[in-house]
Amino acid sequence: MLRADVPAVGTMTARAVARMYAALLGPVDGARLISPERLRHVSAVAACGTEWVFGQELTFGLGYAVEDDRSFGTAGSGGSLAFTYPELGLTVAADPAQATGPGGGLAGPHP
Repeated sequence: MLRADVPAVGTMTARAVARMYAALLGPVDGARLISPERLRHVSAVAACGTEWVFGQELTFGLGYAVEDDRSFGTAGSGGSLAFTYPELGLTVAADPAQATGPGGGLAGPHP
């Protein structure tokens, strides 16, 4: 399963997730994951409701959280996130666990 690079369980880098989201919007290295019509279905609101744990109102499309600005994506554990903004042709992904810089950076030294 780890070799499949399914965008879950922490097996992908932020860069890989951003490339996957970009391939939802259009071709990346010649590959597009879904058609423009399917993209409209995936990013359309499919369900709204109150989340059970924190009581937040959530809106979901088919597998992704859908925001009021028509972006869609998901937030993961530990502050990771990935979203795409179809109208801007932009994808964003971040994984604080991978953020390092001089002296350990944002996430600090890793044991």
